[in-house]
Amino acid sequence: MNLTILSIYQNNIDLKNWIENLPKQIDHVLLILPIQDKHYIDHTNQYSVQITYLCVDTNELFQSLHNKLTELKVSWFAFMPMHYQFTTELAEEINNIIANSNESTTLYIKKREYIQFLGENIRKGGFQKQPALLLFNSLSLADHKLYFASIKDLKAPITTIVDQSFDNFHFELDIYQQVLSYSDFLNNKKVYKIYFFTNPFGTFMYRGLIRGGFFEGKAGFTLTYLYALASFKRVLFLWMRYKKID
Repeated sequence: MNLTILSIYQNNIDLKNWIENLPKQIDHVLLILPIQDKHYIDHTNQYSVQITYLCVDTNELFQSLHNKLTELKVSWFAFMPMHYQFTTELAEEINNIIANSNESTTLYIKKREYIQFLGENIRKGGFQKQPALLLFNSLSLADHKLYFASIKDLKAPITTIVDQSFDNFHFELDIYQQVLSYSDFLNNKKVYKIYFFTNPFGTFMYRGLIRGGFFEGKAGFTLTYLYALASFKRVLFLWMRYKKID
């Protein structure tokens, strides 16, 4: 299985134990590292897989990540945050896909039905069903773009090993917004000043009232706030691209 794992570093998870629980066929991990967490990394540690660190301190994350992925000359990538862990069934399903799909621009996703956040299992308003895992071929990275011809679901289960902290979830959403804003930019999507207000306010009210995030306690309200903030940042990142601000 020629597969590189792309993940987001979490300082509340033991990196060595997490790596040891990865499927044996994986020999490379690309770890997105928040700039404030650099001091948590022990570079003297000897791991069973090769680790590449990508520090994030700029809004040019997508370009940096895209360049790093294309440099690796790897056929398949799986994006999975550290609070998730492979099950045997999921590893086998991915192995079968890789073995039978040498050239593909299909995006395979593993949906999560809830999120463990601040000690609560959030299933409604404060939670957006973003995938727990994304599997894609390097062909989707051609020409400095991210292209998928189709999307398919992975059926096997995935394991959650720890609650997401506020800081980690905020950082994960930031990464998503940078990728989405880059996609908006490539598609020539315009940005207007009113969007800085309407987009986050609309997200906050929709997730809070219509989806019920305000009624899921502190954790649900906090997630609703984080998604509204992420909506604001998507507009901000897009505006910064047009203004050529790093």
